[in-house]
Amino acid sequence: DAAGILDLDELLGKAVNLIRERFGFYHASVFLLDSLGEYAVLRESTGEAGRQMKLNQHRLAVGSRSIVGQATALGQAVIAHDVTTDPNHHPNPLLPNTRAELALPLIFAGKVIGALDVQSEQPNAFAPEDIEILGILADQLAATIHNAELFAAAQSMLGKHRLLHQINLAASTASDLRESLEKSVAGLQIAKVADRTGIWLLNRRNELELAAFTGYVISVPALRIPLGEGPAGMAAAERRPVRINNAAPPPDAHPEEAARSILALPVLFGEELIGVLSLESNQPFAFDESDQDIMVALANNIGAIIANWRLVEQIRRQVERQQTLFEITSKIRRSIDISTILQTSVQEIGRALPVKKAQIALVPPGSPSATPESPSKNGGNGHKETP
Repeated sequence: DAAGILDLDELLGKAVNLIRERFGFYHASVFLLDSLGEYAVLRESTGEAGRQMKLNQHRLAVGSRSIVGQATALGQAVIAHDVTTDPNHHPNPLLPNTRAELALPLIFAGKVIGALDVQSEQPNAFAPEDIEILGILADQLAATIHNAELFAAAQSMLGKHRLLHQINLAASTASDLRESLEKSVAGLQIAKVADRTGIWLLNRRNELELAAFTGYVISVPALRIPLGEGPAGMAAAERRPVRINNAAPPPDAHPEEAARSILALPVLFGEELIGVLSLESNQPFAFDESDQDIMVALANNIGAIIANWRLVEQIRRQVERQQTLFEITSKIRRSIDISTILQTSVQEIGRALPVKKAQIALVPPGSPSATPESPSKNGGNGHKETP
């Protein structure tokens, strides 16, 4: 009945309730393995006890002394006909009436992905034919879970592409470069792509300098990162994405900001290194190949936006210099004698550069060259300086 459902939560909720009702079991649950394959994590469970266990984030270690732990480790059904005498049974205070328990591994393409666990109030409750039927159901459920996960992945990919478009649009319509970078990291944070995001730009000292970040609540990201140091520095030095799936957090890292997954991408414009986009997650294996491809596209777009802003700034400065030169020339042309011309020139040049001191020295025809450091060589003729 649940085979056509593609929403994973809806699928599992319907599956455990149908199994409990039609077989008359005390309790039914579905566990799925975490990304590291270390724990069977409760994903759906029946009744008030199930609701409480989900709130408590109930999980059992693969291979642990529990029926589910053994079934996921061995890849085969494990039965406790009488839990009072079975050493593998893990008592649960929320299910005090359990007298028999059966766990069947959920296997797809030869890989254990979880377990179906059912419990009864009667000892020796599982007949061979029940176990056979439940085994068939477990196989069908595993295939249906896989299909639901593929559907969820496809929907997530579409959502990420829409997100990429929205971030690019917001960044490209910002009023300045700083706002553009802040909108980029804020968009990633809102979409929950990562727990923490930062953009570092390459400075004149050939090191990465923090330009925008979000998600850091307790600590502050590194203000400067040398090329080749850490994932961000490595991505910049080698000009390639660096993805770490199961990082060991530093000993002094706060639990809420202990990065287990890191994705660092060079921000490029053509062959020019602009900086690095770095994403961190507290969960291992948080980023896959599709995430990396999408973030590479975003990093390249950020590189183009930064290059455009720098070009705009360069043109603005050129326009300002041309305007300043025009104003200086106009003031000089309005002067009526050589002394005023020289005084106006030296004052305007001093303001435009800007410098603390400016000098103009005139050299009479036939005289050796004079320098500003040796004004006496011109006999004092035409020497002007700023106050």
